[in-house]
Amino acid sequence: MTTSAESAHALDALFRPASVAVVGVSTSPTSPGARTFANLVRHFDGEVFGVNPAEPEIEGRRLSASLTAIGEPPDLVVIATPAESVLDILTEAGELGVRAAILLSAGFAEAGEEGRRLQGLLAETARRHGMALIGPNSMGLISRPNSLFATFTNAVQETNAGGRVAVVGQSGGMAAIIYTICLAHGVGVDYLVALGNESATSLGEVVEWMMRPESGVDAVLGFVESLSGWDELAAAARMAAESQKVIAFCRAGRSQLGAAAAGSHIGAVAGDEKVLADLAAAGGIVEAATLDDLLDIAKARHVARPMRGRRVGVVTASGGAGSLFADLMTSAGLDLPELSPELQQKVFEVIPWFGSATNPVDTTAFIQSRPEEFCAVAGILAASGEVDAVMVFLGTLDPIAPRLVRSLTEIAARHPAVPVVVTWGGGSKRFKEDLWRAGVATFDDPDRAVQALVGLAPARRVAAATGPVSAPSPFLDPLPGELTGGRSTVTLNEHDVRGLLEAAGLPVPAGALAADADRAVAIAAEIPGEVVLKLIAPGLEHKSDIGGVVVGVSGADEVRRQAERLLALGREHGSAVDGVLVEQRAPAGIELVCGVRRDRVAGPVVVVGLGGVLTEIIGEMAVRAAPLTRGDALDALEQLFAGRLLHHHRGLGPAAAEAVADLLVRLGDIIAATDRLVELECNPVIVSEAGALICDGLAVVGGDPDDSSTGRFLQ
Repeated sequence: MTTSAESAHALDALFRPASVAVVGVSTSPTSPGARTFANLVRHFDGEVFGVNPAEPEIEGRRLSASLTAIGEPPDLVVIATPAESVLDILTEAGELGVRAAILLSAGFAEAGEEGRRLQGLLAETARRHGMALIGPNSMGLISRPNSLFATFTNAVQETNAGGRVAVVGQSGGMAAIIYTICLAHGVGVDYLVALGNESATSLGEVVEWMMRPESGVDAVLGFVESLSGWDELAAAARMAAESQKVIAFCRAGRSQLGAAAAGSHIGAVAGDEKVLADLAAAGGIVEAATLDDLLDIAKARHVARPMRGRRVGVVTASGGAGSLFADLMTSAGLDLPELSPELQQKVFEVIPWFGSATNPVDTTAFIQSRPEEFCAVAGILAASGEVDAVMVFLGTLDPIAPRLVRSLTEIAARHPAVPVVVTWGGGSKRFKEDLWRAGVATFDDPDRAVQALVGLAPARRVAAATGPVSAPSPFLDPLPGELTGGRSTVTLNEHDVRGLLEAAGLPVPAGALAADADRAVAIAAEIPGEVVLKLIAPGLEHKSDIGGVVVGVSGADEVRRQAERLLALGREHGSAVDGVLVEQRAPAGIELVCGVRRDRVAGPVVVVGLGGVLTEIIGEMAVRAAPLTRGDALDALEQLFAGRLLHHHRGLGPAAAEAVADLLVRLGDIIAATDRLVELECNPVIVSEAGALICDGLAVVGGDPDDSSTGRFLQ
C-alpha cells in the first residue's frame, strides 16, 4: 500500500516534474496528443519527449519509439493512445520508475463493463508502482508555477498572470470553463486539474496536496460529479481551517438523473446525496450552488483577507434590506451579533435618533445628504473588534456615488483585517468596478454577496481527526450460520439485532423472545412494570404498519391474549413467525433514529434524526463520518431543527444529549471496526434524562454498500 508520504512524492512529480514524455504524439495537429505535446514544447522549461513508434520526428522534433528508448525515465508521462494500448504503456512506465502519469485516453469505465475492467487494471498498475495517476478520460492539467501545460485544452491560450487559486474537477470541460471565467474576471489561477475517471489518484489526494503550504494555493474551486478520497478531503479541510484557506465545490449529480448522467460521463458511482452534503459541510467544505458562487468566492478572496471569525456587521439605509441580510446570513451559518451598548452609543453619535443601532444597523435615508457619515458607521463597526466583516448595502445613488466609493475605499484600507463587502443594487456599473479596483468586493445581489462572505469565513466547525478503531465488536466475528442462512448478505430482524447490540454493550430494554403465549407470560412476569410485545417474523421490517406492536401491556391474562393475537396475525400474513419479543416498556422521552451505514462513496457514516413513525415523513437527518468524536456527535445534534433539539426547553437536556452522543460514538466505532456491517438502524431510540434506550433495530450484514436494499432510513 502506498503511504501518504509516497503519495505526496508522486504528486510532486505530477505537478513539479523536471521532464515530461507524451506517448501518442500524432501527425494530426488537432489530436489530443499533438496539442498537448505542442503546449508543453511552447511553455515547459524542462525536458519534453515525444513518443510515437511509427514516426521518427514531427515538425523537426525527434521522437522516440518507446518510453524505454528515451534513455532515462521522465518524471511525468502523458498517454494519448487508444484504450487497448494504455495498460501496456502504463506498465512500461511503472517498471521504468516513472512516478506520475496522465491518461488522456477515453473508453474505460464510462464505456461499460469491459472498460471498467481495464480501468481497474490501470489502477492496480499505478498502485503497484507507487504512481500518481490522473484519468483516464482526462483533459490533463496546468501547473502554472512550473510552466507545465500538460493538456490539450484551448484554455492555455488565455492570458493568466497567476494567482493563489486551483481549479479541480472530473469534467475537463467544466473545469476549463471555471478556469477561463476566473481569468476573465481578473482572478489568476495557478492550477487546473481535470481528474477524469479518477481510477487511482482521487479528488481528495489532489486537494490535500493543494492545501500544502508549498503549493501556494489559498482557494480550491471544484466542479465535481463524484466525491472520492474522503479521508484526504477531511485532512485537507482541517489544513484549510488551520491556514485560513477555502475549499469550495459546485457539485453535480445531486438528483437521480444527475447522478446517472455523471455515471455515464465519467463512470462515477454516486453516493447518497444527504451523506455527501452533510459530510462536506461538517468538514468545512463550502458547497456552491452555481458557478457564479464559485466565482464570487474566488473574486472576494482575490481582493480581501480571510475573516477571523463568522461575525458580520450589516450597515444599510433600508430596514427591509437589513431583514433580508439577516435571513440570508442565518441560512448561510454566519453570525449577526447584537452590538454592545457602548458600540451602539458610538453608532448613534453618527446616525439619526430614529435609526437603529442594533445589527443590522439601519441608518435611514440620511445617506443621501451625508454619505461620508454613512460610511463612517462601517468604519466604526470595523474598528470595534465585535465583528469580523462588514456588509454595506447601497441602492441607486449615482449623484453621491464617487463620495461613497472614496469613503469605503479609505475604510477598507484602514481596516484590512476586517473585510468590507458591498452589495450595490442598481446604479451605474462603473462605480462598482471602481470599488473592485480599489480592493473592495462589490456585488449586485445580496445572496451572491453573502456567499462570498461564506468563502471568506472560517469553517463553523471542522470534524476532528480520529485514529484507527480497535474496540471489540460482535460484528467483527463471523455471523452464526443460523443468522445468515448461508447467504452472503442478510437483513437481520429485531431479535437478532438485539442480541448483537447487547453483546456490544449498547443499551436495550430488558426482555426476551417467546415462541408461544405461555413463554411470553413467563418472560413478562420477570419484568417490572408494563411490557411491549412485538411480532418477529422474517422480512417484517415495519411491524407497526400491520398492528404488530402492542405497548403498555400488563397482567398475565392480557399478555397471553396479546401474544396469541400477534402470533395469529403473523400467520395471517403468511409469515414463518419467529415468535413474540417481550420487552420492558421504555420511559417516556424523545424518539430518535440513530444508525450507521456504509455509503458507496463516503464509506462508513453515522446518522441521527427524528425517530419513530415520523422518520420518513419529516426526514430531518444529520450525517457524520465514522468514527467520530463526541464533539462531532454533539455537532450533528446541533444541526437538527436548527439547534432546537438541543436548546429548546422541550428538547434534549444536557444529560440526554450526552447519552445520545455517547451512543453515536459507539455506533461509529462499530462500523469503522468491521467491514461485515453494511447498515444498522436503531429506531426508535427513546431518550430521556435517564439515558438513551434502543427499542428497535434492523441490520444488513455481510453485503455490498451498492446493494439497493440498503439506506432505507436515509431515503
